[in-house]
Order: sequence, then structure tokens, then C-alpha cells
Amino acid sequence: MKAILDIGNSKIKIKIGDSIHSFHYLAKNEKEIIDLIISNNINKLFFSSVSTQGLAFTKEIVTKINSEQAIELIDASLFLDAQNKVNFDNITGMGNDRKFGLIAASYLANPPIITIDCGTAITINILDEKKIALGGIIMTGSYTQAKALQYFTSNLPEIEFELNNSICGNNTKDAINAGINVATIGGIKYAVEQIQKFKLQNKSPNIFFTGGYGQDVMNRTCLNNSQFVEGLVILGIEKTINNL
Repeated sequence: MKAILDIGNSKIKIKIGDSIHSFHYLAKNEKEIIDLIISNNINKLFFSSVSTQGLAFTKEIVTKINSEQAIELIDASLFLDAQNKVNFDNITGMGNDRKFGLIAASYLANPPIITIDCGTAITINILDEKKIALGGIIMTGSYTQAKALQYFTSNLPEIEFELNNSICGNNTKDAINAGINVATIGGIKYAVEQIQKFKLQNKSPNIFFTGGYGQDVMNRTCLNNSQFVEGLVILGIEKTINNL
């Protein structure tokens, strides 16, 4: 039996059957992950990774599992060139997670398509009506912005960021929170507007949000033809390896 892994910057997501399990890269989570894989008789792990740390964490787990049962770790990116759902010929250096997200979305709706993945970074990715990938945008994620302000300044505090509708604050923490909200929501809305105008010839795209806080961002951007899909990258991996 196989499992699908999305190894992100902050977490690893594991799909087994119809369930998606999410874990931070912490030593205390190793046993739970190992037990999950062994109890489901997994012998193949197909993965996409954007994190050196996360991949090392995963390989360590696989080594420990191999002492009890045989298991194979397979890089799903090796199958990207064989798929014919999305044309990536004009793209260089695009992360595999972004590619798999576009592939997944192309199975869910007709192009043009925009995917918006809200995680440590926010990626906005474009597929035109001919199913040609046009690249996209990488923004600093909302929670990353909160950490960066504290790290790069002397007097600004690190805040517990909350995605909400605030546009200003009457104290420093609330002002920072409002600034991140405005930057996130406003930045995404502006990006989609410009992409539609200059890259998609004013055609209305189907928009797919994903990622840890993608649902909340979608609800606040109020973009037309938008929907949230949990595990979009995982779905893209699954579709790619199942349709070869």
C-alpha cells in the first residue's frame, strides 16, 4: 500500500487512504508517524519536498521503519516529465509543490487556473487556457511576516498573528496584525487582478486556495470562482503517479 507525502517548510502532510495527517518536524512526533505508517502496512512513500530539513526528517523515519519492515521512499518529481496534463516547458526553477498544485487543479476545473498556496510562503501560480504554466508569484507568508518584523527590528514585538478583517490597530501589536492582514489580502487580490489582466487576457480564472490558512484567506479575499481544496499538492502527486 502506498502513502503520499507533501514535505513542506513547516510540516509534513501524509495521505493514507482518504485521510490526511499533518505533523510538525519534531522528534516527539516520530513515533506517531512511524506507528501510522507501519499500522497501515505502507511499503511505498511517494513524496514532494521543498524542505531540506523536512526531507532529512523523513529519511530518518524511513531508516527506522526499514529496521522493522521494507519501505521505499520515491521522489514523485521523477514522474513530472511523463505527465501530459500541464505543460511546464517554458518554466525553469519552479518548485515541484507548485507544479503538483497546478496539475491537481487542472483535474478539478477547466483553465485558466490560478492556485494560491498559503503556508510559510504564499505562492500564486498560473495556468493559461492552453494548459501552459506561466510561472507565478512568491510572497512572504502571513505568519512568516510576523516573525520577520520581530527578528529584523529592535523594538517591535513578535505577535501571535490572527487572520481577521482589521485594517488598523490602536496599539503596536494590533497595528502589526492589521498590517499583515492588509498585505496578505490586498497583495493576493492585486496579484490576481494583474495576472488576469496581463497574463490571461482578462479571462476569468478558476481559483484554488490551499495550505494551512488558505480557507481563511479565501473567505477574506472574496475572489470570484474560488474554492478551497485541502491537500492540493498531495492530490497532484496522486493524480500524476496514478495516470502514467
